[in-house]
Amino acid sequence: MAQKVSHEGLTLDAELINPFIRAIQDVLQKETHSKVLRTSKPSLTKGGALAHEITSVIGLIGEISGVFLISVSAEYAFNFFREVVGVEATEIDEIGLSMDISPPLLIKGKGASLSTLDLLRVSVPLKTDLGDLVMEVAVIRSAV
Repeated sequence: MAQKVSHEGLTLDAELINPFIRAIQDVLQKETHSKVLRTSKPSLTKGGALAHEITSVIGLIGEISGVFLISVSAEYAFNFFREVVGVEATEIDEIGLSMDISPPLLIKGKGASLSTLDLLRVSVPLKTDLGDLVMEVAVIRSAV
């Protein structure tokens, strides 16, 4: 039986979230050759505040629907870019995050927020050798 997590009357199926946690850890470890560790247990929120000043938002449609967010500090973005691409950058626009990037939406700026309406957001803080980041997932099973 799938583990259920509740928050303010809403229920979330943990089996929907675990593949995202494993995927982000696997991808970051392979790309950066850095360990990816959880700094605390995943938490649930309906709030709109984003954890860091750069957030990639990926929409999900299919058997599950929702959004996948990866929120990083500018320091992490520079370190990631240097490690993966091999080029030093000091400005966000220099590393190409504002264009030619796979995720369809990039949010830049401290204090930004993003509403996921009635979808609960599972927030997973992660720590790597390159810096800290937060992975968030807000998904539901789609009606078939």
